[in-house]
Amino acid sequence: MKKLILIMALLAPLSMRSQNATLSIDTILHYFRTSTAVEAYYKMQETELSLNYKFLYYNDSVKKYMLKLFDVKMYQEYEIRKEKEKVERNVTFVNVLVKDLVQNKNFYDSIVADTSRYRIYADSAINENIASYREQVERNTLYPFTSVLEMLVCIPYPEVYTHLKRYWKESGKEEYRRLLILLGDPEAQQSFDKEVALFVKTKGKSIDGLTMLREIESVSSTSYGLRKMIEVLPITVMIEPISDFETQFNCEALSSLITRVNYYQDWSGVDLTKGLSLPRSYDDCDDLLKGRDNVIKATQELMKVYDKEQAYWRVNMPYNKK
Repeated sequence: MKKLILIMALLAPLSMRSQNATLSIDTILHYFRTSTAVEAYYKMQETELSLNYKFLYYNDSVKKYMLKLFDVKMYQEYEIRKEKEKVERNVTFVNVLVKDLVQNKNFYDSIVADTSRYRIYADSAINENIASYREQVERNTLYPFTSVLEMLVCIPYPEVYTHLKRYWKESGKEEYRRLLILLGDPEAQQSFDKEVALFVKTKGKSIDGLTMLREIESVSSTSYGLRKMIEVLPITVMIEPISDFETQFNCEALSSLITRVNYYQDWSGVDLTKGLSLPRSYDDCDDLLKGRDNVIKATQELMKVYDKEQAYWRVNMPYNKK
């Protein structure tokens, strides 16, 4: 269970990820102006400084560059360039490519002895290899990198939602549905509602319990996700969050909710318990079940906070403009 709690501690809600930020707007703009958008993204990730996502949301200069992260061609060229650099550094592999190209040992030996000639054949062999790799990339890289989309969801421009909606419709991939749920998309939520309802109806037999728990946790930075976690509390099937360690599903779900509540309280100083006592142990199933009602009440308070903190961007979402 402790491993799962550790994961939960990293899953801060969108509103919390924007705090204590020190990476300046000027630095972010410098990254974008001197690099491709995807390279600028990696530079931001590499710094130890955090981002103030709410501040970025309202900065039009930054938004213009952030939206360049939806250029799929840029990702393709980035992958191809990185692959070419990797091949060029691998002298042994380049030799193999040259041998395959000339297909004559004596001729190969002769060009190896001549550095300038070898360079010509090496460049040709590398380019032929990269041409094949390009076909693969253009066939498989059809959307922005998921890690980039994860960041963009934290700066929830309406355009981010629109792109993700199209990606989900085109591909049907669960990762896009999950990101849409974080952005409050009614259709994505309804789709997940059906899975959760079936899970409850079948008493946890419709899908692996740990899988369901992780899916709900991945959207629990919203009041919707917390509500889904409360809905599955009746489930008592056994799961193994850590190898060779079994626990009841509902106990792990309660532990997850307590982690959320405590994490927010410690970070913000806001008392969500309203004087109620929560279970002190994350691992004692009996203790967790005894405190179930208080955990639910504290979670409901957190849901109100999430709704209030995320209202500034939700109001601008396309699904609220109809």
